[in-house]
Amino acid sequence: MFEIYTFGDAALMKSVLDAVVMVLSAGGLGAGKGIGIAFTIGLLVAGVGTLSSKNFSAFHRFIGAFMIWYFMVGFTYGSTDGTKVDAVIISSSGQTEVVSDAPPGILWVFSTASVLGRELNDLFNTAFSLPNNLAGNYQSTRDPYQALIKFREMKFSSNISNYDGMRRTLAHWYQECANTGAESQNQSIDISSLQFDKSEFLNGLRRGNQNALTTKVYSDNVTGADALNSYDAPFSTENPAMMSCANAQTHILSALDAPEFELALQRNVEVLNKINLTSVVSAMQLMTSDWGLNGIELAKAQFLLSELYYSCSQQQETLAALCAHNGSLQANAFANRQAA
Repeated sequence: MFEIYTFGDAALMKSVLDAVVMVLSAGGLGAGKGIGIAFTIGLLVAGVGTLSSKNFSAFHRFIGAFMIWYFMVGFTYGSTDGTKVDAVIISSSGQTEVVSDAPPGILWVFSTASVLGRELNDLFNTAFSLPNNLAGNYQSTRDPYQALIKFREMKFSSNISNYDGMRRTLAHWYQECANTGAESQNQSIDISSLQFDKSEFLNGLRRGNQNALTTKVYSDNVTGADALNSYDAPFSTENPAMMSCANAQTHILSALDAPEFELALQRNVEVLNKINLTSVVSAMQLMTSDWGLNGIELAKAQFLLSELYYSCSQQQETLAALCAHNGSLQANAFANRQAA
């Protein structure tokens, strides 16, 4: 069976080959037999010419003509006499199509050309690809430790579903819930000591009675029954709901688990920041021996952490209980992040 590779649509290539085979396999003196006669006459002329001239230096021409005739003979004599084979067409996306009972000559030409093209493509990609340790956003960081370092310093862009609402909600929750609760207990929180898990991260910031404290939630997914100001419904990123800090935390975690938010987080990490999440997971597993880690869950925790760093860089004085141990270098690293 022949293999034919294409960078386009495998179904389209199948249609083209089916049409060519149909023409070349025409019965009687159709195109197939006509081309076969032409090739045979060409071979005879080349052979007779070589023998009669006694110019055996041109023998390679005869060999070339014979090879062409030999490979094309499968389709040149039509559907009744020719040998038939199958071919599988493979696209770059993994799509496959099968061409059945086709002449080997035409398939050999297509297969040889496609395999040669694929090999040349791989060769050039290997020869001219960027080195794995290249700094910057030119390619995905696959080295586990480099990926982890870059991941922990990355900036999330505004290209995330409900990003503006989530960012404003977190900013209020950090100030009105986490910081206020810590101040009520005369405590300060070392951010570096928090667990790198979305639920444990937010739980680690809770101090005091979170049911008694209130904050704003900027989202259109809040129902009137969940809000303290239900009379202001419907809510949106411009019309926030008032909720207890405990209920707001539940809403934040639910929003992080929304499928569209997860996809947007993954795109930010792997496409926009060129960080390979699988490599990040590998590094974290080696460092923590936690083999159940998940790349998307790590991205959620990093998102919460980056938003906290950003809040500290913007309003460190009003977040003293949270930002006291943050360190100026980490805070400044997020001061110039992309705006929502």
